[in-house]
Amino acid sequence: MARQKRPELLVVSIVIAVTHHIVSTEGREWTPKTLPNPWTNHEACNRPHPSWVCDPDGLMSEQDQNLVEGITKAIAQGDEPYALLPCGETKRAGAQEASDVDRLAPVNDQVAVAVIEQMDPSYAGTDLARAAEKFARKIHDIWGVGDAECNNGVVLFLTVKDRRVYVSTGAGVKNRLPGRNS
Repeated sequence: MARQKRPELLVVSIVIAVTHHIVSTEGREWTPKTLPNPWTNHEACNRPHPSWVCDPDGLMSEQDQNLVEGITKAIAQGDEPYALLPCGETKRAGAQEASDVDRLAPVNDQVAVAVIEQMDPSYAGTDLARAAEKFARKIHDIWGVGDAECNNGVVLFLTVKDRRVYVSTGAGVKNRLPGRNS
């Protein structure tokens, strides 16, 4: 029997790993523009190498950061139980027939995780839920999470003092995550 892909387990696993050993610190207050990109400034994200995990305030233990990074890598590589999926079709230049359509190579979702102590109050304002959504969507775009053609990026954003979690998803992922409206 084939293993069924359970994306909801990914989110639960990451939230448990992220919150299991969080240590309260006096971290910075962040905006999407000041949060470092874990691929271009991994040291500022407390990672030893380029990664899709950013914990600039050092809220997670190194072991938990590695666990979360392992999950994001398994998803990106299509390791069990995460399958590589086709993201669509593309027409060849000058295509007029159905046979002139190429299927895009199988890919899988790309997941990034950002954990911060607190959003900058001047950015967040009083509606923290809306601010967390805007923050996650903005870093999704700034970091370039997911394949642009497939729209298969996911950003899990957690802000501890603000007590908010938001999952930003590309359009190509929404239909595969439970509890999401198209």
